[in-house]
Amino acid sequence: MTVFNFYTQKSQFTIGPNYVVKNGGEVIAEGSIFIFQLLLGYPAWIFVNADESEAPQIIKTEPVISVLPENEFFDGIQNPPKHLYQVDFLERKRPKRMTVTAVDEHHVRVFLKTHYTEATNILIKQRIKERVSC
Repeated sequence: MTVFNFYTQKSQFTIGPNYVVKNGGEVIAEGSIFIFQLLLGYPAWIFVNADESEAPQIIKTEPVISVLPENEFFDGIQNPPKHLYQVDFLERKRPKRMTVTAVDEHHVRVFLKTHYTEATNILIKQRIKERVSC
């Protein structure tokens, strides 16, 4: 695994081959790293096994606000398959339409609620059944 960063509203995290660093200096975990979930708009879930005889340390962050697509994980899979979704919704009673790239409809809803907190009457349609590259 290469070293990479991701960000939440309040913190920067650095993931290395056998460590997790918070805010550029505080090592918060060392051991075997398994990233279960790391997606834009979702909290990150990272499992760290320091010793086989102990339970893993579980790190849950605030929702991620910045991560490169090649460093995203979903269900432990790096760079998970994503699809294009067309989203129609109302924001302050005004109709809006946008296209979102996401792993599933739930991911679309979380993304929408994170960035458009007043969105209502949400209608989601998958535009392309095949995987899109990000």
